[in-house]
Amino acid sequence: MAHSYSIVENGKIFLVDSGTKGSGNKILNYYRAIGKEPDYILITHYHMDHIGGLNTLMDNFYSEVYVPSREVDIISGKSGYPEGTPAFLRLFTRVPAARHPERLKTAESLAASGVEAVNTEGHTPGSTSYFFPELGALCVGDALYNRRGSLAVNTMFSLDLKKASESREKILGMKPVLILPGHGDPIRI
Repeated sequence: MAHSYSIVENGKIFLVDSGTKGSGNKILNYYRAIGKEPDYILITHYHMDHIGGLNTLMDNFYSEVYVPSREVDIISGKSGYPEGTPAFLRLFTRVPAARHPERLKTAESLAASGVEAVNTEGHTPGSTSYFFPELGALCVGDALYNRRGSLAVNTMFSLDLKKASESREKILGMKPVLILPGHGDPIRI
């Protein structure tokens, strides 16, 4: 339903997003099969198809977990959906509260070598992308998606289309070589 990415940079393993609830076990089994675990889990935004497997991973790994600061209360279960969330999202999806909220750190405090947290708000209030400069790779979550080979803003699910469009321009201005979206195939630029 949504992509998760495992990236090795500077000898550290970064997992970007944890997929749906069922994806947690798939990701866990993958890392167990290779005899590793992620050093860092980086969450792009609070939607259930990006944080659904987080509890499974936090129960089994001692990874540092980073989430957007504007969404830490939603992910920790302290608050509900932000104002303006469409009724169909509220009705059909539920944000699974993190069972270990004390382990959540803000993406803005991420100081790991080889990765940068980038504010790409619009899809959600705190939507965050993760840039790996040495690789030229940018994990954008749902800030953009691959629509028939071009990078598009998801107009149906983005809360602020103006900010989402501004984030699209910001992403393109960073001149990444590879954009890794949460949905659709990666795009090589």
